[in-house]
Amino acid sequence: MDEYEFREGMDRLARIVETNREGERSSTERHPYACMCRMCGHRWNPRTDSVRPRACPACRSTLWDRRNARTVMCFRCGHEWVTSMSHPLRCPACASDKWYLDKVEIRCRICSSRWLDPLAAGKVIRCPVCGPVDRSEVRFASGKSKTQKKTVVPRGKGAPPAELYRSFADFGNEVVEQEEMIGWGFTPEQAEILHEFMCGMGTVGIAGRHRKSLSEVLDIVSPYISVLRGRYPQ
Repeated sequence: MDEYEFREGMDRLARIVETNREGERSSTERHPYACMCRMCGHRWNPRTDSVRPRACPACRSTLWDRRNARTVMCFRCGHEWVTSMSHPLRCPACASDKWYLDKVEIRCRICSSRWLDPLAAGKVIRCPVCGPVDRSEVRFASGKSKTQKKTVVPRGKGAPPAELYRSFADFGNEVVEQEEMIGWGFTPEQAEILHEFMCGMGTVGIAGRHRKSLSEVLDIVSPYISVLRGRYPQ
């Protein structure tokens, strides 16, 4: 290689380096931070534009680019967290399945009185009959009071009456809220099992979570499927 070829090669290399620097500067000016985590708000530039980052480098969340991520708050304990689920089943702090209700119906263990209460952490609970009571003296009220006639379900048959499932026909494949199902006549446990099944949880996982047999869970969810497909006897 003579001197002329050497200088020509060096000039070509210098032009390539300068072109790359200009591209990096223009890219930085256009996109100061190419990625933003919707879970924690962290911004960063990925190492390469062609590969989607697997997780946020700050909070390590793999859901960092979910567009439906939002901040929700538990009315029971005041905990706030970011989620991409349309309806989280429980609060990650206090494990309450009624975290989204500003008030819940509770019952006094002493006098059996019922009333709506925020049941927030640190708040004094006041029974309309007994006055201030300890938190251990109240519990969530069930769907029916003791004065109402209860439906006797034979052992091994956990499915509600067929009339309750016909209300699902107007909703198609939409997820129905638990409170609405309880208003139709489902028990809170039946409504929770149906809601979990609508949200995509498998029957085996539901049975393990509620400590029920698989046949008991199938007795509850099978009529729901049949109604939506139009095969349930009317």
